Amino acid sequence: MQKQHHVSPGYWLNRIAVHYNSDPFKANPVKVLQAFFDYAGRAEQIKAFDDFCRAALKDSYSWQHGSPANALHYGEQLELLIEACYLLHQQAGRYASKSYNPVAVPVTEFPMLLTSKEFSNPMAFLADFFEKRSLRRWKHWLQLFTTATLSNGSVAEEMEATHIFIFIQYLKKLVYAASRLLALQEE
Repeated sequence: MQKQHHVSPGYWLNRIAVHYNSDPFKANPVKVLQAFFDYAGRAEQIKAFDDFCRAALKDSYSWQHGSPANALHYGEQLELLIEACYLLHQQAGRYASKSYNPVAVPVTEFPMLLTSKEFSNPMAFLADFFEKRSLRRWKHWLQLFTTATLSNGSVAEEMEATHIFIFIQYLKKLVYAASRLLALQEE
């Protein structure tokens, strides 16, 4: 029988630990999200993510936004986003939004990838996000995309098409959900 090794969840929060030079469980995930969206708003983040994915899907190097270090930096920012959302998910009681009451989505929020329930309660989306795949899996997929963005190969050589689709769709929704979480925290 093979012995299983159990790794502490904190092990997968290495980007926050390094970036904030502290215990990742003591980091304030809301401040991490604020820094992410202070750098660029939701619309700009979605456009940057689309450009990042396009570059990863091409069979040749095609990063168009400055040096390869910019692509690497953006991959690191996405990793911070995923880790911060994981912390929010793990500490849901501290950051829970008000009970689910469907609300009309303001016109300024379109196009919106979130359902009405997810828009009203973004923590519901975070639960679904980390049920769909583990933190480890999301970070592994992000690493594959980052590597492909910086190389002459396509991420399609490393991932199944369904996994590529899931990664792109869910990461875009994560940007929306994180943005919405911030808005609810400020209310």
